Formats: sequence, structure tokens, C-alpha cells
Amino acid sequence: MSEMKKVSFSLDLGKLDKSVFYQGEKALYASFTAKATPNSPYNPYMITQYLGAGNTDYPKVGNGKHRGEGTPCDKDFKLKVKWDKLDMSAAYEYNGRKYVTLDAVFRSGEYSDGMVVQYLGKNAEEGPIVGDVNFFEAKAEGGGGMSLPSGMGNDDGMPF
Repeated sequence: MSEMKKVSFSLDLGKLDKSVFYQGEKALYASFTAKATPNSPYNPYMITQYLGAGNTDYPKVGNGKHRGEGTPCDKDFKLKVKWDKLDMSAAYEYNGRKYVTLDAVFRSGEYSDGMVVQYLGKNAEEGPIVGDVNFFEAKAEGGGGMSLPSGMGNDDGMPF
């Protein structure tokens, strides 16, 4: 996993259902599922919004691409984002729609497989850490990550 650098997502703010964001103890959270789409002629990743248990609708809210050197990540993963930590002044418009860019930066940790960092632009310093990344698979002893019950995480769009 040391070869994986990051996956950068453009998140379409107009496609989000903010009614399913949830207030946690420390922040307002949004959950997303990043799906590897290696056969896509356009973008090697897409991101869907998790709308809650029992909901089978997983709207596509953005696209992503591998950034950095090394082997691209071909695994699906969950992003848990502290929504109220995002700097909305860094949002940009493209074709009449408003976007923010989030980078899933991979690193092996005790509690997660990486972190979500907001991209603030080419001339900006490193953006704020706004969330965690977890792969949909069990990890070896001592690592982070998570196991899923049988049948979950297999193209169903659920983050857990």
C-alpha cells in the first residue's frame, strides 16, 4: 500500500442530500463510498453518497482520479467527512455547478487506512484534514480497516 498516494475527488455540491448528514459528538458528518471504475473511459473512480440503512438509492455525486506516483488504488473504500470542517470558500464553479475537491490520502494507521484532506488549490498550502478513509476488507493484525458481513461492499454502494 505504500505505493498508493491519493485519489482526488470532485464532489458536486448540488447533488448532495444534506438531510442525511448526521450530527456526531464532534462534527456534522457525511458518508460516501468511493468505487474503482477501471473500465470507465472517463474517470477511474466515482463517489456515491450513503443515504442511510435500508436505502437502496446511492446517488453518484462526483468523480475521481489517481494522483501521485505508484500503482493506482483499485479498491472500493468509505469516506467519512466532517462536513462542517470544509472550507467552502475553496469551492469552485464549472459548467454552472459548484464543486469542492477532496483527496483520499492513503496511509496505514491504527484506526483507518487514510485521511480525507480538502484540496484548496494549486497555490495553497496543505488543506485541512476533514475525515477518514477505510477500505472494504479485513486488514492484517495490528492495522486499521474494517471487515464487512458477507455480501456487503460488493457493488452495493454501502459504506459499511
